[in-house]
Amino acid sequence: MPVYIRCPHCKTDQSVKNTTCRNCGRPLPRQGRIYKVVVVYQGRRVQKMVPDSLSLAKRIEAKIKAELVSGDFFDRRKQSHTLNEVWARYLPWAKENKKSWRTDEIRWNYLLKGRFGKKSLIKSVLLKLSGSSWS
Repeated sequence: MPVYIRCPHCKTDQSVKNTTCRNCGRPLPRQGRIYKVVVVYQGRRVQKMVPDSLSLAKRIEAKIKAELVSGDFFDRRKQSHTLNEVWARYLPWAKENKKSWRTDEIRWNYLLKGRFGKKSLIKSVLLKLSGSSWS
């Protein structure tokens, strides 16, 4: 997959050969460019943003391709906590600081734990914000 230049004005991706943005018509900067590396392999899409250096962006593209093909690519994003983990940290605090901690515990155990306990916190928040269903 190609390496793109990111337009700083309208945030669209352009070909490296372009001198002006196809979307807003403004000239692309000569310095301080941001390159977007996109690699797709067997349905898996990996994107990285690289500041300032086209040669570095091409090396990163080649490295990601090689790691994906060999199976060594490691997704470096942090894994999200589940709501069970958050609850495990919340309950001791609630016992010390709230008189109604038992009510919180009952609500968690009977209403929330079964449906939301194993959900990733980030996915839960994103689904809620997007208005999607929880199923």
